[in-house]
Amino acid sequence: MPVSALAPTGARRKAALSFAQDLLDWIYTELLDPDECRLKFWLLFTGLTPRQARTRGKEAFDRMQDHSRRWDWKAMQRWLRETTEAQLGNVDKDRGPAFRLAPRRLVTIAPDKGRNYVEWRPTLSADFTAEETAAFLLDQVLTEISGASVEAFGRCKSCKRYLIRQRRARQQYCSDRCRVRDRRERQKQAAKPRPTQRRRGTAKRSKR
Repeated sequence: MPVSALAPTGARRKAALSFAQDLLDWIYTELLDPDECRLKFWLLFTGLTPRQARTRGKEAFDRMQDHSRRWDWKAMQRWLRETTEAQLGNVDKDRGPAFRLAPRRLVTIAPDKGRNYVEWRPTLSADFTAEETAAFLLDQVLTEISGASVEAFGRCKSCKRYLIRQRRARQQYCSDRCRVRDRRERQKQAAKPRPTQRRRGTAKRSKR
């Protein structure tokens, strides 16, 4: 969910990068059940835990679930994956594909007790559509990670999916599964017999 009112520094930057990784986890997960896909999306969008969605946030969460029940969730996941990858492909480059921002307005928020801030953030209409919601979420994620180091972004050495390096600057894999798969592949390649090579200076013996 939206994390910071100001530029993401310190703990806020970590929270912003974690938010971005949560989005990558959702767009790369193969969710065959539309209901499960919808549930996980709204948990990501709101930042609620499953328990919170069933208790203190239940009324608003259920409204969002009902409102989006007929959306094409496979198409939405595909659009978010393609658009997110296109934007992350811009990292460390001067030019890349543009992304049309969601509508924005200036709002007042209170992240700390007794101290309010203004923030220029995306907004949704009352009768929000799947397209508006996807653009809103991606706009918010990209806003949150502004100011993060280029080294925080990479691609998995095994599956080539994008990843966020939240702890280790040299992180090469998006998951333990990819790390194990790559190690097994390297072991398999190392176990293959190497072709024998003829020594230099030796000539073929001619048949008599």
